[in-house]
Amino acid sequence: MTYLKAVAGALAIMMGSGMIADFDVSVVDDRIDVRIWAPADENDAKLRSQVTALLSSHVDAPRVIVVQVTA
Repeated sequence: MTYLKAVAGALAIMMGSGMIADFDVSVVDDRIDVRIWAPADENDAKLRSQVTALLSSHVDAPRVIVVQVTA
């Protein structure tokens, strides 16, 4: 499960930089699901592609869900 810690660590860095508001990582059927809460002004398709590129060895694009935070 070291890869799970790597995914959470990378997302924590993104959260610390303000790129994402929050995240949740879970394992379902031996696959990692990532749910990201994005700031209201962030393009969710762009953010999904950035997260997928960053975590490409661990997470497939359809497993990344972006939720817009509303004010």
